[in-house]
Amino acid sequence: MEYIFWGSNAPLLTQLRQSLNCRIVECITFQQIKVSLSHIDKINFCIFREKDEPEIDIPTITQLHKLYPSLYIILINEPLNKEEKLPYLKAGVDCMISKDSSKEELHKLLSVISDFKEKEK
Repeated sequence: MEYIFWGSNAPLLTQLRQSLNCRIVECITFQQIKVSLSHIDKINFCIFREKDEPEIDIPTITQLHKLYPSLYIILINEPLNKEEKLPYLKAGVDCMISKDSSKEELHKLLSVISDFKEKEK
């Protein structure tokens, strides 16, 4: 599986790279994601989306999910209440994690995602 970080928080990207010890492509804009994915036949990507404003996030996540339904989208955010989570989940976010997730928690999550993707094939 390959990884894309969608956001502009350089320290968070560095933290993800160090925790996962792997290459993570940085995309600041939705257009950059589309360019990154446009040349790939089989999409086996996980997108880490840094939470922004819902008015910005929800429509772009919805569009991304419609264009690439096999992407696994993880929202990185502070704790949200049920009313705040629901629009993100409906838009196509597969799961949500905290910015403070440990290295072990990230590895466990990505292992589950990888297993799920294999079974999906």
